[in-house]
Amino acid sequence: MEQWLTLLDAYFSESLGCNISTVGMDETRVSVSPRREKRELHYADVFPVWCFVTQNRCVVSVQRQLLGPVSRLVSEWSVPQFQHKTAAERLTAIAAEELCLGPQVSYAAGPVLFCPPETYKGSRIRSCRAVVEADRPILERAGLLDTSLNESVVDGTCFAGFDGSQPVALCGVCPVPHMGDRVADISLNGTLEPFRQRGFGRTVLSAVTETLHTRTRLPFYITSDTNVASRRTAASVGYVEYGWQIRLKIPVHDQ
Repeated sequence: MEQWLTLLDAYFSESLGCNISTVGMDETRVSVSPRREKRELHYADVFPVWCFVTQNRCVVSVQRQLLGPVSRLVSEWSVPQFQHKTAAERLTAIAAEELCLGPQVSYAAGPVLFCPPETYKGSRIRSCRAVVEADRPILERAGLLDTSLNESVVDGTCFAGFDGSQPVALCGVCPVPHMGDRVADISLNGTLEPFRQRGFGRTVLSAVTETLHTRTRLPFYITSDTNVASRRTAASVGYVEYGWQIRLKIPVHDQ
């Protein structure tokens, strides 16, 4: 298991602009990163603050102008406090004030899960197959497929679950900005409402996870703390917790 944790540490260190392996146990480190100024790959947002907790260590990656205010705010927090809703709310409030953006600043918080071969226990209990380009129109009409999974369709890591000829669930892999040959960012796009709790989500997530394992890529999955169904599905396939994150979000509008 240690090798997989080291791999994820390396991946998220690059994302955060701070080497997680140099952060001590029970330590919170606030670090400036130029990546907090730019839109993240396949997201519509800039993340001016990204807090990341793993193995009782915390990195708070910030825009330069937020370094002082955020450092003062979190200086008395213990690492477990970052997993409380109050932490996300207080960070959002201070960023909104400092950036003069008010309600435009929001947050997403929740666990970061991963599934190495050792913990995998998925199964394909419903009809499922890899998506091909010819499937795109029917998947788009169903509201299951978006452009973030274009590469996944091409490389055979996007799978759809079917009820007869109707696609009802979809899972794929979003592109990552680095280490894409070693890790994979899972996107479980969901199951159509009439077909939920019938094993379709587990089936498509299992299919994607199996495929990634055969290609020696480690799948990770970021979900919301409020999305109980998503977390339950991931656990049923063998995903376990690597960390916890809070991402403050500012929408970017294309000109």
